[in-house]
Amino acid sequence: MSMLRANRQSWREIFYTGSDVPYAVPRYFFMPLSAPTLYPVSAPAANLARSDFGHAVRFYSDDRSFFDELTDFAAAVLRTREPVIMVATDEHCKLIREMLTQKGCDPERNHHLLLLEAEATMERFLIDNRPDPVRFRDLMLRNLARARGGYGRNEQRVTIFGEMVAILWSQGNPKAALELEELWNDLGRTQRFALICAYPARLFEGSEHWEAFRSVCGTHSEVLPDESYGALKSEDERLRAIAGLQVKARSLETERARHHQAETRLQSRIDERTAEVEQTRTQLQDLSGRLMRLRDQESQRIARELHDSTAQLLSVLSMYVDLLDGNKETFSPTAAQLISRSNALVKQILEEVRALSQGLYPPTLDIIGLGSALEWYCTHYAESTGIPVAVEIPEAMERLRQPIEMAMFRIVQGCLAKIHEHAAGSRVTVRVGHSREGATLSVTLGASGDFETGNSASADIFRPMPGEIQERVRPLKGRVFTVSDMRRSGLSVFFPREQTGSPDSDPAFSAS
Repeated sequence: MSMLRANRQSWREIFYTGSDVPYAVPRYFFMPLSAPTLYPVSAPAANLARSDFGHAVRFYSDDRSFFDELTDFAAAVLRTREPVIMVATDEHCKLIREMLTQKGCDPERNHHLLLLEAEATMERFLIDNRPDPVRFRDLMLRNLARARGGYGRNEQRVTIFGEMVAILWSQGNPKAALELEELWNDLGRTQRFALICAYPARLFEGSEHWEAFRSVCGTHSEVLPDESYGALKSEDERLRAIAGLQVKARSLETERARHHQAETRLQSRIDERTAEVEQTRTQLQDLSGRLMRLRDQESQRIARELHDSTAQLLSVLSMYVDLLDGNKETFSPTAAQLISRSNALVKQILEEVRALSQGLYPPTLDIIGLGSALEWYCTHYAESTGIPVAVEIPEAMERLRQPIEMAMFRIVQGCLAKIHEHAAGSRVTVRVGHSREGATLSVTLGASGDFETGNSASADIFRPMPGEIQERVRPLKGRVFTVSDMRRSGLSVFFPREQTGSPDSDPAFSAS
C-alpha cells in the first residue's frame, strides 16, 4: 500500500484526530473507484476512516521509491497503534525493516506490525500452484488475529500490504494470481481491513498485456498509478499529466493501427508468395513424376527391343556359330580355335543383353507379376555382389496394378544399389505384403529369420529418404516410413487399397 508523497505539513495536519477518541487514529480512507490514486484527505468525522473496506492495487516502477513511500505510510499507521500486516519477498522484507528503522519505527519492537515472507506464506495455502480457499482463509484469519492481539478485537481495522499476487504473476501463473485476488475480496466481506496489492509495472509492459492489466484492475476497488503520478503536487499538474497520457495513448493507437495495416499487407504478400512457391513445388513434382514415367516407358521400350530384336538376332548368330563349332575339325586349327572363341563370346554377349533387358524392365513383371520379377532380380543381385538377399512374398498374393508393381520393383532396385554402395556385407530382407488396407513393401538390413544383425554402420543409410522413392510413391498416394530398431534398419512403403488390386480379396498381410 502506498500514500502519495505530498505536502508533509498538510499530512501532519490531517493525519490525526482530536480528543474525541481515546488515542490518535489516522484520518485516511480509500477513495472511490473513479479516483486515480489513494491520497490523504480530511474527513468530517473520525469514524469515516474506519467505515469502508478497500482493496487497492498499486503499479510501481522503482522499488526503492515505492517502498520508501510505503514505509512512510506504514510508520504513520503504526504510530496510531493500528495493526499492520506486510507480506513481501525476502529482499523486500529486508528493505522494509531497514526503512522503518530509519523512520524511527523499529519493526522488531513494534507489536502492531506483522512482517511475513511471501514465498513461505504462499506455501501454506497453495496446492498444485493454485490457492486453496479453505487453507487461505484459515491462515489469514490467524494472521489477522495475531495482528489484532487476540480474537476479541475483530472490529479493529487492519492495514495489509501484500505482493504474493505479483510473485504468482511473475512466475507465469496469472490465473492463480487472479484467484488469490478474489479470495482477498471474499475475506474482506467478513473481516475489516484495508488491503493494498502491489505489482511492478514492468509485468504489464506491451500492448499484449492490456487485457491482463484490465483483469487485475477489475478485481480491485481502487487503482493507483506509479510514483511519477503521485509526485505531482497540484490538481493542474495532474490534469496536464492525464491530458498528455491521453494524447500519447491516441497516438500509440493510431500507430498501432498503421502497424496492423502494414502487417496485414505484409502477411498478404507472404501468403501470395507462399501460394506461388507451393504452386511451383507442385508443378516441379508433377514434372518430376512425368519425367520418371517417361524414363520408365523408355526403359521398357529399350528392354523390349533388346529382348525382341537384338537378343533374337544374337540367338540366331549363336546357332550359326554352334553349327560351325560342331564342324570345326573340317577347318584349320587356327580357324577352329577362332570359331570356339567366337561361340563363347556370342553366348556371353547374349547373356549380357538378356540381363540388361531384364534390368531395364523384366518381362516377368508384366507376364507373371512382381513376385517372380523380384526373386529373379534379387537372386542375380546376390550372385553379382555377394550380398545375401531374402525375398518374402505371400504365396496367394494377388496381382497389383501395373504402376504399383513398377514402383515397388524400382524402389527395390534403388535400395539394393544404395546398400551395395554404403553397406556392403549387410544382410538384406525384401518383404511384400497385402491386406484389406493396401500393399506394403519393406527393404531392411539386419535380423530376419536365420539372419544375424547387420552392420551397425548402415543403420541410417536411408536418412534422409531418397528423393526418387518419394517421387515414385507420391503420385500413387503412398507413404514411406523408416524402419529402425535394435535388430534392423531400412524403410517401408505403403500403398492404400484404392490403388491396389480387387477390393473383394482378402489375402494375408505380412508386411513389417
